[in-house]
Amino acid sequence: DNALIIHDAESGEITTRDIYTRTYNGQIPGPTLRMAASDMIDLEFINSLPENTDANDPIDNHNLPHRINSTNFHTHGLHVWPTGASDNVIREIVPQSTDAIVMDIPSNHNPGTFWYHGHKHGANAVQFYSGMTGFLIIEGDVDEVPEIAAAKERVLMFQEFGLNNAGEVPEPADNPMGPPDVIPFTESYLAINGTVNPIIRMQPGEVQRWRLANGTLGQFLNLSLEGHELHQIAIDGVTFDSVRAVNGFTLAPGNRTDFLIQAGAAGEYQLTAPVGGGMGMPPEDMVLATVIVEGDAVDMALPTDLPTPDYILPDTTNETPDDYRASTLSIEPMNINGFHIDGASFQHDCVNHILQRGDLVEWRVENTSGGSHPFHIHTNAFQVIEENDQPLATPEWRDVIEVPGMGSITFRMRVDDFVGQIVLHCHIINHEDLGMMQNVVLVDDTIPNNQKVTDPGIDPDDPSQANPDVPGYYISENFTLCQ
Repeated sequence: DNALIIHDAESGEITTRDIYTRTYNGQIPGPTLRMAASDMIDLEFINSLPENTDANDPIDNHNLPHRINSTNFHTHGLHVWPTGASDNVIREIVPQSTDAIVMDIPSNHNPGTFWYHGHKHGANAVQFYSGMTGFLIIEGDVDEVPEIAAAKERVLMFQEFGLNNAGEVPEPADNPMGPPDVIPFTESYLAINGTVNPIIRMQPGEVQRWRLANGTLGQFLNLSLEGHELHQIAIDGVTFDSVRAVNGFTLAPGNRTDFLIQAGAAGEYQLTAPVGGGMGMPPEDMVLATVIVEGDAVDMALPTDLPTPDYILPDTTNETPDDYRASTLSIEPMNINGFHIDGASFQHDCVNHILQRGDLVEWRVENTSGGSHPFHIHTNAFQVIEENDQPLATPEWRDVIEVPGMGSITFRMRVDDFVGQIVLHCHIINHEDLGMMQNVVLVDDTIPNNQKVTDPGIDPDDPSQANPDVPGYYISENFTLCQ
């Protein structure tokens, strides 16, 4: 049991809404996990959710909600092994079971803001609407910059709650016509850390560091803070080489960013983003948080320099790729089975892409639908080099990128360090659950023959053993390409 705190932006009235949803450790959002490069994540993951009512039923359509109380544990943005007990989104942790989450953070991993959430296909939307997300922070050199170290840190998780009159996430509909019908909620809330329009207090001149994550199902948040510049120092866990002052920034679903906010004169200011619209109506600004600046002025400074991010992968723009890939995102209107990549819904029993470890891959992602799609690929960050086939003045490292409606994005990605099965997908969670996802396997065909494994020694019918931690198994001949 939890309670959403609702602060009305117009009246100032504060009310609560009792809710009964799936959570991590009974918290919304889940506990913030902090670590550094070279650390190990070692968790006992206890799935105490109720048994799936459809546990023994055949799955007629993998791209509709099913087994909604099964889950797993995705460390979004981390460059870690995607197999075994690590960042393995292929396995299933069923209700009333306990499993291990164990992963080593590489010694050269970039410090930054990351997050975790479940990634069980068919259960994602229900779990996101419940608030099952949390921050994962890797600390490092950027945190030691004196002006940043002196700033109060806030972690701000944007979440979207879809509830029925009882304050619960409703059961999925049997025959939904489209994404809005899949989870037939009657109340919706856009909250930060479980509060609708929280109050953030600052003193004049104070600098705070805000770590923001867009953990909503599908809201593109074009953020601006009334009367203030946003001093941006990182996107998707990658620190810039200098502070960027911006008036606004669009946080796509799955994106994170780090801002330094320096409070101005005493007063009340609103953090807003335009939402809604459609049918010829413009979107309206929604108040996401209220900043109250009060008290004695303090003398704090913004940094002039940031540490050179030597952990960033070398620039790819002057290199020749080893492999070229293309993906097309599309939607068939009025068709619940029409959420496609390359003309097909997600196929769970084959792979769409086999990538070789060590390769530099150039990937063009085209969007033939009218609305944007946030594109995400697991394990490896990528360098965005073009939008709509026009080179970017400053290529940027991301792990989620907004692909504009009727447009395209081109990026380059190094398939470094790890092998195993991963996925790429649209990070609008309803779209992903409805089939806008593909399987990708990272292989190394150059390993000696005596290290190659054709039988990984697992039970193929046990979903908890999927994507095993057997590096020699990840060779091309062991995987079937989708037709």
